[in-house]
Amino acid sequence: MKSGGLRLPLIFIGLFSFCDFCFRSVLLYGFHSIEAACLGLVAFAHGDNLTVTCLRIKFNIGIGLFVVPLLLVIALAVLGFNTFICIGSGLVAAYVLGIFAGTSGSVQSLLDDIVYVGFEGAGAWVVIMMMWVAAFGGVMQKMDAFAPLASFVVKMSKRVRGLLTWNACLCILGNACLADEMAQIVTIGPVIKQITEENVEGSEEAMYKLALRNATFGDAMGVFGSQLIPWHVYLGFYVGIAAGVYPLVEITNMDFLKYNFMAYIAVGSLLILTFTGLDRFVPLFALPSEPEVRLKKTA
Repeated sequence: MKSGGLRLPLIFIGLFSFCDFCFRSVLLYGFHSIEAACLGLVAFAHGDNLTVTCLRIKFNIGIGLFVVPLLLVIALAVLGFNTFICIGSGLVAAYVLGIFAGTSGSVQSLLDDIVYVGFEGAGAWVVIMMMWVAAFGGVMQKMDAFAPLASFVVKMSKRVRGLLTWNACLCILGNACLADEMAQIVTIGPVIKQITEENVEGSEEAMYKLALRNATFGDAMGVFGSQLIPWHVYLGFYVGIAAGVYPLVEITNMDFLKYNFMAYIAVGSLLILTFTGLDRFVPLFALPSEPEVRLKKTA
């Protein structure tokens, strides 16, 4: 059959799909959605690909709904619900809203293609990575490979706050070198813990607060610091997800780095508040000051 013979059926199918989509869009998003849909139809009439046109319309109209599962998870977490309840509610809400938006398949496809395959792939990678970083960190610790770096940090520190700020910088450096936040936490975490315990003295309560700040450094510089490293695996993961969800725009690692303001604020504020002592103005975040804690070399 010639391609021209398929043109009329395709037109009817396209118009039917367009009307159906408009009806559902009005129910979900209001009558302003018709304007976006009509603009998409005009683009299709001028030669745009039908799949691309529909994807662009759905993205422009339904972008507001995609935030609902995230807000639901955050709200349940704030209310104190169990972690699995929070995450599960987000998954269910995303699936239900995806049905109305036309982006979700059947329940069986969700379980097979997303839940099973996703958890299987993520679990395999997590197990392998955890085994690798545990072995690597253990070997480095046994070799005392970070002793020169630890000595440099102690030498450069004139006060406890300076020492902790250098600990934060070590976390960022380890994250950049290893390009994996879990590897940084497992490898650099024991190093900054040892630096603090061997070179700072104070009461048990004061030392516990310093340990908490070191743990915060390992977590924040691992997760948020990864967003500031162009070659980090986190950014590669985000780019892959973005390409799968919205393939119409080519997104690179640098796009995430340029506009991830939360990462800049989290990393920068931790460094500044710790070094300057301004953390005392943040409730329950202040570090003990000298002479409550002090460096052993100046004691």
